[in-house]
Amino acid sequence: MPVIASSAAPHGETERAFLQARLTLLFKAGFLLSLATVPLTLATIDADSLLTLDRLLTSLPTLLLGLLWLAFVRGSFSFATLRVLDASSMGALSFIVALMGRSTAANGAKLFAGMPFDAELNLQTLAAAVDTHASILMILGGAILHTFRAAVVPSPPRWTLWVTGVLGLPYVFVPLLVAPMTGDGLAMRASYGPVEALINYAIWWTIVTAMCTTTSGVIYGLRRKVRDAQRLGQYTLVEKLGEGGMGAVYRARHARLRRPTAIKLLRPDKLTEQAVARFETEVQLTAGLTHPNTITVFDYGRTDDGVFYYAMEYLDGATLDEVVWVDGAQPVARLVRILRQTASALQEAHEVGLVHRDIKPANIMLTHQGVDHDTVKLLDFGLVRPVDRSGDEALTQEDRLVGTPLTMAPEMIKDANAATESSDLYSLGAVGYFLLTGSHVFEADSIVEICAHHLHTEPEPPSKRIGQPVPAALEQLLLQCLAKSPGQRPASARDLLDRLDDIVGLGDWTNEDARSWWERKEGEIRSARDAPRAIEETSLTVAD
Repeated sequence: MPVIASSAAPHGETERAFLQARLTLLFKAGFLLSLATVPLTLATIDADSLLTLDRLLTSLPTLLLGLLWLAFVRGSFSFATLRVLDASSMGALSFIVALMGRSTAANGAKLFAGMPFDAELNLQTLAAAVDTHASILMILGGAILHTFRAAVVPSPPRWTLWVTGVLGLPYVFVPLLVAPMTGDGLAMRASYGPVEALINYAIWWTIVTAMCTTTSGVIYGLRRKVRDAQRLGQYTLVEKLGEGGMGAVYRARHARLRRPTAIKLLRPDKLTEQAVARFETEVQLTAGLTHPNTITVFDYGRTDDGVFYYAMEYLDGATLDEVVWVDGAQPVARLVRILRQTASALQEAHEVGLVHRDIKPANIMLTHQGVDHDTVKLLDFGLVRPVDRSGDEALTQEDRLVGTPLTMAPEMIKDANAATESSDLYSLGAVGYFLLTGSHVFEADSIVEICAHHLHTEPEPPSKRIGQPVPAALEQLLLQCLAKSPGQRPASARDLLDRLDDIVGLGDWTNEDARSWWERKEGEIRSARDAPRAIEETSLTVAD
């Protein structure tokens, strides 16, 4: 039986990376702050004591924090190692800061040692003031350090209680064990005894511990609430991939399984009874399709607050509108390969009585499947419906225009309920035209004009549009798919496949050609997605 390691671990990669990033921030901020205070601290130390413990203590926190920051920037540590470094670094810094508090008192002692006093009592009284002042600075420094850590580093309250309350004990005991001395050897103890001092320091550090633990608990709890809000059943949302008329799509991870997953959510503003019914129909119908060129649905459900979602395979590739955006018109051989796979996926859907109703470049993706490139995946069955519409009025009675005008069949413009298998073939012909010419069949400044062209204008032959020859049989087939009357189009997806197979002289688009294309263009596609101007809008989807 295979063993799943990282994804089944109690702390996943996201939590590990977040913890490392926050510890890096802690050490960076601590280093810069410590570095800024070094000159001020050194100015209070005698010039004759350059190599004494005072100088070492002043430089040690800066050195330690700097080394930790450098190590965290350059390396990657496991979750357990990060926790150890978190605790050990705070323990070491607590001890150093506590010693620095004693060093401050010692420097104060040296200052008073050179002053004339009539009675030892006067010196002892001032010693108490120096010791108290040094203790306040020590507690204040430790409080700042641990509070900043509690606010920045994601930690459960129990862990913060351990790091602050236990590893911060040097702030309580070091002042009792290390007493500053005057120049003549007089111990600079406070006027109260060790028991009173222990109680005093313990009370102050208990307050600091409670403050840090509370801070950590609040922030950690808020982060958990945010994380829980991003969790749908066994899935946790990672990043938003896109958004359409019906919902948004996110990349997600499963709590135990390692397969890449995408989650589609129904938009909250679409939570009408009709939209919910359509969404449930979409996932149920899509889940029944098993064709390798149709996206696979894993699971679906509803959250406690009523949000519908379904999980599907995560695809790494490019939609056809992205392909044309970065590369223009496509080779004939590649076009035919894409049409064949898409028509084959539609054949399965049509044979079980389903019409997609939204075939467009943005809903057809080219992906990598193992060593195979340019594998087509038909996406987004958000407008899919059974051909037999009896009892389905609730899903369509409010529709005015459903689909994508740039690739919409004329009969769907007249009546959304008139969509048939032939309507999908019209849209697929429009997609083929787009790939062959690099432009849509009809383009205009408004949806109304585009729809009017679909209803009344004969499409310009692709060869005339691009100004160069196109295989006559392919051009004829595309124009036949774009016929105004459904009866003049190919009889079925199977018929379209047979017609594509009969076309000769198209050349070859091999898997090696596809691999070479992706090596050249994949970077451009990713850059286009990140550019201020997104991929040219080709959907213009109108629904409900």
